[in-house]
Amino acid sequence: MRYPGIRAAVLFSAISASLLSLPAQAADWKPVRPINLIVPWAAGGSTDQITRLVAGEMEKSLGQTIVIINQPGASGSIGTRSALEATKDGYTWTAGAAQDLGAYQTLGSLDTSIKDWHLFLSVANVQVIGVNPKAPIRTPRNCSTP
Repeated sequence: MRYPGIRAAVLFSAISASLLSLPAQAADWKPVRPINLIVPWAAGGSTDQITRLVAGEMEKSLGQTIVIINQPGASGSIGTRSALEATKDGYTWTAGAAQDLGAYQTLGSLDTSIKDWHLFLSVANVQVIGVNPKAPIRTPRNCSTP
């Protein structure tokens, strides 16, 4: 059984939280050309879906197009590298998780750290627990099985 109402509520919450978390200086900025937003994973994945949804809402506020560019590969480090090496003019963004930056450095796939980035938008960090509906588990408190 699927729960479309829950999915819609999570997406609405993610968008609302992201728009409310913009810093004041970002809210005053009005771009004069389209913004490239690199998603360092394949099209259709969860990051891509949320990014497209939020970008559509941000376009309304910014009055400018946000172009989603999927650059998958090397566990997200290829697209992240593209954003890191882009001109520092505010017109190239990337979607991803801050914790990935540490993984890239540890794995040797990209020499970067949190200090290299200006993190300004927290869209979602939704924790999900899924179990078979036939399992005796009804709440996270009784996850142990007999």
